[in-house]
Amino acid sequence: MANILYLIHKKRFDLSLALYLRNFHKVFLITSEPMIGLFLDVQGENNVKLYKLNPFEKDKIVEEHHKDALKETEVYNTCRDPKIIHNLKQLCINYMEFMDRFLEKHNINLVITNDLPFLDVACISRVSIQNNIPVCYMGSGFFRGKTITVSLERLNLEHPEIWSKRLSSASTRPVIDIESLLIPPYSLKPFKNPTIFFALFQKLRYQRNPFWTRIHPDMKPPRTLMKDIRHKAKKKKARKAKINAKITIPEPFVLLPLQGNEICRQVANPLGIRDMEHLTLLIIEAISLINRSSYTRLHLIAKEHPNRPEVISPEFKKLHPEPTYLTKYPIEPLIEKADLICTFNSLAGFEALLKLKSVVTLGPAFYAQRGLAFNVTNINNIANIMKTAIETGTNGEAVDSFVSFLKKNYEIECRDFSRKKISVEGLHKIACRIAGILDLNRSGSASKSAPIVSERKVRSDTILNV
Repeated sequence: MANILYLIHKKRFDLSLALYLRNFHKVFLITSEPMIGLFLDVQGENNVKLYKLNPFEKDKIVEEHHKDALKETEVYNTCRDPKIIHNLKQLCINYMEFMDRFLEKHNINLVITNDLPFLDVACISRVSIQNNIPVCYMGSGFFRGKTITVSLERLNLEHPEIWSKRLSSASTRPVIDIESLLIPPYSLKPFKNPTIFFALFQKLRYQRNPFWTRIHPDMKPPRTLMKDIRHKAKKKKARKAKINAKITIPEPFVLLPLQGNEICRQVANPLGIRDMEHLTLLIIEAISLINRSSYTRLHLIAKEHPNRPEVISPEFKKLHPEPTYLTKYPIEPLIEKADLICTFNSLAGFEALLKLKSVVTLGPAFYAQRGLAFNVTNINNIANIMKTAIETGTNGEAVDSFVSFLKKNYEIECRDFSRKKISVEGLHKIACRIAGILDLNRSGSASKSAPIVSERKVRSDTILNV
């Protein structure tokens, strides 16, 4: 039996997995999000509430390991407000000091968290590395509905150069065995939601409280209350809208899977793409250039993400009526029929590669590797790259090799399993993988566990220097 610390972000999935793991280990729950803390309280689960940590009476000095954690935090990298940056630094120190004491006090053997660019994840990762404790990062999986990610290193999907190094060192990477555990008698626990009154009170007390968010700027909502209500209403409307698969799709066409506008600010963006409208306009202009020099007339299909509705405004659509704009439409048949997929760095680009479709990326994507996707490095050369991609096609051997690498090192097969579609069978497979991680770490620092930890540390340093 091991002592596991589980940092909760995906409340229903994470709690389901934590409860299942308690069949084999002692699991502590910790969260920095007030609404998750409330959810756990309603289930009767004891949890450590980082959001209740008292601030320091005097500012503390930011040391190198604090800076390392901050550099892996999205809100820190995108913020320009000196006061918020200062408060983030003090909160980071507070988190790391508390986590360090907790890991030692409870003799933690493994930390589980989600692979997210949040301050709490960065802090627990750095503290665990310092204490030679492995961190298991959970992800939704590269192969939708077929696998789930259980990794000993952060994926860094927006750093293709890191993935290039990983591929080049594939033969020397340690492999985690999947232990065989007996399936205990277990059924999934139904969860209760907090009442509307308590949920509203919790939000007003914490995330909608300017005094609290001043001390916890990592938890400040990105939208005002009214904008958040409107955004959720749009998402709800988009999800309830009927799927219209009867629309006539003009062929041949280029598919442009749209993302949220925030992605242009969150990751490296050497082309300076401002938002999804700017991206769409660039592809419209590139297709226009290609059509002038070709007998075949390409069309553009711009497909909105279901969780990011209306990133293309009605005004833009009126000004640029050439593309076909789709909202509620299945993306799989579009990928199947597309002559080319252009994307900023959407996972849809990777899914297109799996179908051996040519893919052009205009942002940093993990699959933008030699022999896989075509990456645009010059904003004035988009049309030429697109034309080359269509004419050259995809290297099937390179795709197969990349897929094998991902499945061997990051994925476990969980058919018809996802964070929203949880099954005991899927939870058990994850538990077996975690048992393999613990076994590898117990087997001795000289033989197996040391390479894992040192490799992760080296990779983290490499990431920071990019």
